[in-house]
This record gives sequence, structure tokens and C-alpha cells, in this order.
Amino acid sequence: KSLSKIEQTLISPLPIMYMKPPPDQQLYERQQFLLDQLSSGYELIANQYPQPNKFVYRNKIIYQTENFDEKLSLVKDLTRELTQMTTLRLLNYFNLIPEFQLLSQQEKKTILTQNMLTVFMFHGALTYNADNDTFVDRTLADDPYDAKYLLYVYGPKVYNNFIALAKELCSVIYQSIDDKQFEEHSHTLYLLLMVVLLFSNSFHANEIEDKQSKSSKIQHNYIDIACRFLHDRFGSAPGPRLFQKLFPLLIDLQRLCSALAKVNLCEMAEDEDRSSSSSSSSS
Repeated sequence: KSLSKIEQTLISPLPIMYMKPPPDQQLYERQQFLLDQLSSGYELIANQYPQPNKFVYRNKIIYQTENFDEKLSLVKDLTRELTQMTTLRLLNYFNLIPEFQLLSQQEKKTILTQNMLTVFMFHGALTYNADNDTFVDRTLADDPYDAKYLLYVYGPKVYNNFIALAKELCSVIYQSIDDKQFEEHSHTLYLLLMVVLLFSNSFHANEIEDKQSKSSKIQHNYIDIACRFLHDRFGSAPGPRLFQKLFPLLIDLQRLCSALAKVNLCEMAEDEDRSSSSSSSSS
């Protein structure tokens, strides 16, 4: 079976060959500064867009509700609120990326429409905790979201496929090592991979990929940065293996997202912004 365009892009071994600091020391230092900015910036953004205040209370209400229709309505409301919060966090995170800042509004819209769902689901997968079947970013003070709620929102097939994929991704990224420094490094890799997925310009199977396109160049630049990061933090042996294990999982994730119904997360975030503005102006 021949590889699709997206598989050819993601599986390309070329970035693995350049896993040493670039000869330009200033470029290397700028990349290290960028990694620090992305990590600290993401944490600040998460604090700027916190979970809904009623989150813990709503979780208890859902658990105690026996009527299926009422429970379904509560789960969907809670999921919608958390989706809006996460989407706003991600959109603001993308604005930290220098290359994203330089895109035109139309280019940003195109990339977000094509790839936002994939990035969103990847973000969710890397926050999965298999011990209690919940989603929560281990680097933040958020309260967990019960993974079983996905059964209500998407049904058992999507739930089972996504949870299986989330377990594999978490295993590869975190490798079950209980070490704070390793976990922090893993989170930086996780932030970089979201950028790689964001600039996947061959998300649609019928789209002819231009290897010289702007988004393709940006994507490969961040793959290269991620490879260097792996080399610096985990050595010359673990780095390539870790990154190569991720590629087929990212492809599986994109396939799962393409099977889902169309979900425009950007519009949900815009709706939330408008409702927040209306509330502020009326108060």
C-alpha cells in the first residue's frame, strides 16, 4: 500500500539526520529562547483562561443525575464550556508562534479550519490519565474531566478509539518515568508537536501537497527544532526512537479526526468571546 501525502510528510526521516545544534550558534540560542517562551507563555495563557468556576460543582451534579436526557444535557453543556476554554487557550498559544503571527488573516483561517480539530484532540490525548480515566493537564491546576463523558458526546466507537490512542501517545511521550524534569521536557515536546500538527497543510487527502509551501516549510522547521530538543534532552539514542514512534500515532490521530463530524472549534471560541463581551457590556 502506497503512503498518503500526509504519511510521506510525517514519516520523512530527513529531520532525524539533523539532530545536532546548528552551526549558527545565534540561531540555536534563538530556538532555545523560543522554547522557553512557548512553555512559559502557555502557562500564562492557561491562567488567563481558567476553567469555569462551577466546574467541580457541575461534575457532582452530573454524577448524581439519574435521568439520561438530563445527564446528557449537563454533559454536553460542560463539554461545550471546556471546549471553548481549551480552544481559546490554543488560539492564544498559536499567537506566540512567530511564523503564525506573520500569516495573513486568510492563511490563519485556512490553517485553523483544516487542523484545529487535530491539534485539539492531540492536546486532549496528552492530558489523559489512565489511572482514573480522566483528562487533566498535569502541569496546570485544572480539575479533571471524566473521559466517560465522551461516550455521551461522541459515542462508544470514538471513545474507545480515542482512549486507546491517548494511552499510546502518553506512553511514548511520558514513558512512565516519574521524574519532574523529564515531565517538564515532555510537556515542551508536546507543545512543539502541536505546532507541527497545526502546520500540516496536507490534512485533506485530495489536496496536492506543495513541498515548498509556506506551511510545509514552517512545519519542517518545527520538526527540526523538536528533533534537536530530543537530542539535547534525551541523547542521541533515545531521541530518534521516541520521535519515530510518534509519527504513526500522529497519522492515526489525523485519521480519527477526519472520521469525526465537522467541528468548527474556532467558531465556538468566537461565540464565547461574543457572549463574554455582551455580559461585560450589560453589567
